[in-house]
Amino acid sequence: PGVPQWAFDESTFVWNIWYFKHALVDNLSNPLHSELIWYPLGIDLVLYTYNFFHALIAQPLMLAFNLPVASNIALLFSTVMSGYGTFLLVRYVLESAKIEELRLKIGGGGRLGDWEIGRLSGGAGDRSSDGEPISQSPNLHESPRLPNLQSSILIPAFLAGLIYAFASNRAIYAALGHYDMVTTQWIPFYALMLLRVFDGRLHASQRRKAALLGGFFFALNGLAEMITAVFLAMFTVLVVIDYGVRLWKEHRDLEIGRLGDWETEGEDGSTRRQTISQSPNLNKSPGLPNLQSSILNLFFLGTVAFLLWSPALVPILRQFLTDNFALKGWGEAIPLSTDLLGWFTPTVLHPVFGGVLVA
Repeated sequence: PGVPQWAFDESTFVWNIWYFKHALVDNLSNPLHSELIWYPLGIDLVLYTYNFFHALIAQPLMLAFNLPVASNIALLFSTVMSGYGTFLLVRYVLESAKIEELRLKIGGGGRLGDWEIGRLSGGAGDRSSDGEPISQSPNLHESPRLPNLQSSILIPAFLAGLIYAFASNRAIYAALGHYDMVTTQWIPFYALMLLRVFDGRLHASQRRKAALLGGFFFALNGLAEMITAVFLAMFTVLVVIDYGVRLWKEHRDLEIGRLGDWETEGEDGSTRRQTISQSPNLNKSPGLPNLQSSILNLFFLGTVAFLLWSPALVPILRQFLTDNFALKGWGEAIPLSTDLLGWFTPTVLHPVFGGVLVA
């Protein structure tokens, strides 16, 4: 990939693969500094678009083939994994929504909220998370025949992965040679793990594992492009705020329930009282993870992310604190931005449809 419309950035990413090995292995020197540019003074590569993940994964491929082949295979890998990660993320979100919908139809609360995610749609087994046969669940026999969730979950998830992997917002950067902006595969993986950290349907050990994997995927995003890490940090804050609001509402409902019976208004305008166990708010969803365990899991997530990213992050922070990198205006943000049609239409650089359908 690479076109004359831009600065041939693909060549720099191919050079990155070579220089990473040349500095770190051949010369046992710091790959974040090079004297091959502006010799003999050299230049720091701390804030250079290195894409460490791209450089790392291409090392064995470079030895087996050559630099261009290694770079292109790494690029194809990012496309495939971008689609697969989005498929897993959307499947998880849709499964969670379907499970909640079925649980409410069955009667609210109860065993269905405790089942492992995926049991209803993937056929992963015939027992719930506590070992009880699903067929013996106290709520299932009261419900109508459960629908087949395969088509309503897998098809939208597949389409979402297809769109995310091959949309023009990725294709344009691949064509321009901005491989750091094409390394998007770890974004959905991190989002998936972060959501699982706050999923009350999972066991504590599963949430802990999700936190550790979340830190791993966050670090991979940071090693690919630090802009992505900044956006994911913002996403993390939003998810944590959402968790805090839902946890507060859950505690509020429990406190209200302890005060006495509930009064509800019927369709005819009459008022009737319900016992606490029949309250419409209690057991409305599986309990959220408690605050202490969630804070601990976030700590593990952040620790893993920092440790894995620190070889690049620490020099970056030091550079930001000692130098001035303020950029006036929007830079190239406007010409490189995309619109909603860009998810479904090709770019002007498309080799076949670029002159007909342009995003």
